Amino acid sequence: MVVNYINEFIQAAILGLTVAAPIGMNGLIVINKSLSQGRRGGLTAGAGAATMHGVWTILAIAGAEWLSGVLNNNVFVFKVVAALIMVFLAIKTAISKPTNPEKNQNKSQTSMWRCYTLTLSLSICNPLSILPFIGFAASSGPIAKSLIVQIIKVLGVFSGSMTWWFILSFVVTVCGRKLPKTIFRWLNYVSGAVMGSWAIVIVR
Repeated sequence: MVVNYINEFIQAAILGLTVAAPIGMNGLIVINKSLSQGRRGGLTAGAGAATMHGVWTILAIAGAEWLSGVLNNNVFVFKVVAALIMVFLAIKTAISKPTNPEKNQNKSQTSMWRCYTLTLSLSICNPLSILPFIGFAASSGPIAKSLIVQIIKVLGVFSGSMTWWFILSFVVTVCGRKLPKTIFRWLNYVSGAVMGSWAIVIVR
């Protein structure tokens, strides 16, 4: 039984890592926060996305088919909200002044909370990201009906997702210390342009 629990956790962790790894909206935000506010800011932003991955897992286990139908019927509304958020972030990022991440390691708790809620809200506005978790919940065997296994799955997905955000924020922070200030300004321009492009892609 313990082996089954471990296997369920590993499978869920791999799913969380796999879903988080592609550099999408949340990945770009984690990179930007890691460069501007240090490892703590990047990891806090990643925690918001990881939290929503755990929530998606809970919702997928609770009612995959029903939830899928609700999301599909309202997908355009979610896309518009997500696009508006991305436009706001694109403008804010592009016009922001480059900062030294080492000086911003100890940002206020309010600033960290903003990092967390930013990726959390973006994940909520991107309901189609629940699809991998619906497939994962639907493909589980009889053992998945156990409450303990369901909790293990949620913890596994969250842990796998957080593992990726930790790696990404750590690498970006270390590399960012070696970059000249001019590079940070151009990174802000590029990040803003990419976010603006995604806003267009989202509503298509």
